[in-house]
Amino acid sequence: MRTEDQLLDRRETVLVRQEPRAVEAMDFAIAPKRVRRVLATAIAVLVTLSVVGQAAVYLLPDFPLRDALASLFYVAREASVPTLYSTVQLLVAAMLLAAIAFWHQRAGNPRSRTWWLLAGVVAFLALDESTLIHERFIGPTRALLGIGSGPLLFAWVIPAAIATVVFALAIRRFAGSLPRPTRRLTTTAFALFVTGALGVELVGSAYASSNGREMFAYTLIVAVEEALEMVGVAVLIYALLDYIPVGLPGAARWSARVVPAPVRDDQSR
Repeated sequence: MRTEDQLLDRRETVLVRQEPRAVEAMDFAIAPKRVRRVLATAIAVLVTLSVVGQAAVYLLPDFPLRDALASLFYVAREASVPTLYSTVQLLVAAMLLAAIAFWHQRAGNPRSRTWWLLAGVVAFLALDESTLIHERFIGPTRALLGIGSGPLLFAWVIPAAIATVVFALAIRRFAGSLPRPTRRLTTTAFALFVTGALGVELVGSAYASSNGREMFAYTLIVAVEEALEMVGVAVLIYALLDYIPVGLPGAARWSARVVPAPVRDDQSR
C-alpha cells in the first residue's frame, strides 16, 4: 500500500510539474508584415469582386443572381461585404490606438490624450462607414451654399475638408514626436485615406453631376475611392503594430510565429 501511495504521489508531482511548463512554453506572437499581406490581399479581392460585379450588371446580359451578387459585393453599398470589412478594419485600428493610449496613460505620458483622441476619431469613422452619417450634411450644406451641381454636388466634403484641416493642425506636433518610421507610415495612411474620401469623391461628384450615378464608369470611380480608403486604414494598422514594440517597451513581445517549447519525455529525466 505504501508503495502504491508513493507511486500516486509521484504521478501527481509529475503532472503538476509538467503543466506549468506547457503553459509557459506558449509564446504569443504577431508579425506586422504578415498582417499587412493579409489585409492587402483582402482589399484586392474585395475591390476586384466589386468591379467584376458591376461590370456584369452594366456590360453583360442578365443571368440568375447577377444583381444580388453584384450588390452584395459593391463597395459603395451600405449593407455589403466590402462595407462590413471596412468597418471592421477601422474598428481594429481604433482598438489598437486605444490600447496604445491606455499603455501611455498608465506610464504617465501626457501624450496619451492625443492617442485617445485618435482612437475616438477612428471609432467615429467606423460608425460613419456603416451608417453614412456624413451624407446627412449634403442637403443642409447644399442649401446653405446654393450648390446644385458640379464637383461639390456631394456637399458633405466641404465640412469634412474643414474638419480634416483642423484635425491635421491639431495633431501636427504630436505627429512630429513619433518615431520616424511611424511618422512616415501614419502620414502615408492619412494621405491615402483623405485622397480617397475627399479627393476622389470630388471626381465622382463631378461625374455624377454630368452623367448620373447609374453608369459603369461611376462605379469604377467609387471603387478607386473605397480602395484608397481601405489601403489607408491597412497602412495605419501596420504602422501601429510596427510602433508597439518600439514605442511601448515591454508592452508586448512581437515575433514571427507562435512557438510552443518542446515538452520533454519523463523518461529522459
